[in-house]
Amino acid sequence: MDFAVEPLRVSLERVEFQYGVGETNGEAAASGATGSKTGSKRVILAETSLEIPAGLCVVITGPSGGGKTTLVRLLNGLIPHFYSGILTGEIRLAVDTASGESRDETLHPSTAPLWKTGGRVATVFQNPRTQFFTTDTTSEMAFGLENAGASPDLIAQRVNAVAESLGVSGLLGQSLFALSGGQKQLVATAGAAVGSPGLYLFDEPTSNLSAASISRFSEVLRELKARGATIVIAEHRLYFLRELADRVILVDGEIREDWEGSEFFSLPEERIRGLGLRTLLEPQIETPKMSQKARPHDSLTLADVEVAYGKRVLLKIDKLVFPRGRVIGVTGSNGIGKSSLAAVLTGLKKAARGTITLDGERLGRKARTRASYLVMQDVNRQLFTDSALAELRLGNEVSAERAREILDEYDLGEYAEAHPLALSGGQKPRLTVAAAVALDREIYVFDEPSSGLDFGHMQAITDALRRLAEAGKVVILITHDAELMNAAADSYLDLSDFSAS
Repeated sequence: MDFAVEPLRVSLERVEFQYGVGETNGEAAASGATGSKTGSKRVILAETSLEIPAGLCVVITGPSGGGKTTLVRLLNGLIPHFYSGILTGEIRLAVDTASGESRDETLHPSTAPLWKTGGRVATVFQNPRTQFFTTDTTSEMAFGLENAGASPDLIAQRVNAVAESLGVSGLLGQSLFALSGGQKQLVATAGAAVGSPGLYLFDEPTSNLSAASISRFSEVLRELKARGATIVIAEHRLYFLRELADRVILVDGEIREDWEGSEFFSLPEERIRGLGLRTLLEPQIETPKMSQKARPHDSLTLADVEVAYGKRVLLKIDKLVFPRGRVIGVTGSNGIGKSSLAAVLTGLKKAARGTITLDGERLGRKARTRASYLVMQDVNRQLFTDSALAELRLGNEVSAERAREILDEYDLGEYAEAHPLALSGGQKPRLTVAAAVALDREIYVFDEPSSGLDFGHMQAITDALRRLAEAGKVVILITHDAELMNAAADSYLDLSDFSAS
């Protein structure tokens, strides 16, 4: 099937944006620009002018909360149609002809109806689960064309052709609830590709993916780029984009740097660290494998434990010891059972069988819940209050003064009165980690805590894990992020060693 694409040229002319008072989502809300109780104002994107020629792959990077997601929302029209605020300047998306000249089909996402922009621009979010409308993969991939009124025959042809070209045919007909994080990301991308958009927008697409899934995702990006579409990727992880990025733009309230792709990936590591960015080299786990020599009286111990998802047993663990006073990393492929293990360890679900003890004393499911705290992969599920300060005081007796001190430690002090759901994708994980620290629990499990974090804030998470370990807690770090693993973990285990399959 012909995948004819009309790539879009992106033009921003003196664009400035400030989220509106009362808004409950977005990077700026946390800064007081959107509905925080402080009522302060802060421009998130200031006097930004940018030209992206049609057909280029451009990476947008920079610190958490610096405006990357805001830029994506400006290009897909979610600002100002969904996220209100004060917007000035002009945003244009134009179709280029073969001669390089723009046709008179310019799209203005800030004024065009969302349905019209959505017909030319496809967005894949950091957490693809938040953009799924159906329950199975085939229906999800067909959803866009169905809404556009395409014929059933055309929809079926395009879904099958896209699935084959992107190598995801094996995922057709499956339940979305049974997919791993990497598989969900591929399905979301394939669903975007079915409509042959001229512009793809990806917002932190690899934040929860394993190294193998990132490699697979980069292959899909290469295919989309080969079709000629314009691609904009907002991302902290950068190494996998080395051969894909035509340009790399650093955004922190405004455009700070703008490099050619080859120029950026030639920068020395010291320069990258100075910019607060993640490594440009593919990280490898250097942390030593975990020894099982810890004694039961100073550890969390699993004996003859089986971890299941539904009726399917994922993990069979004869014996596993997590010692106090050390950060133990846990890794494994997408879908192997890492999050299911986290739920069992913290009492959120039953083990299929087996015994779990802490310091030699058996811990039932309810006891594990009382003794533990889980920082979830999807942090939106555990943000309950109307301010960051209240979030830290929920369920404990920590003083307001101490809660503010903890927020300061995680670079969140100025957002104390902001609504938790108004924080950026990088600020929410930091808030949940801060809330974990505010509670005095014996077992701490962190499930992908570095999602959406720049290098500096990843270091803040590392420091938090180390402090908990030094206090004699059981600290378990579940992550695909080798860079975080190397920085934070004393040792690690790979769940493939316990896989039931």
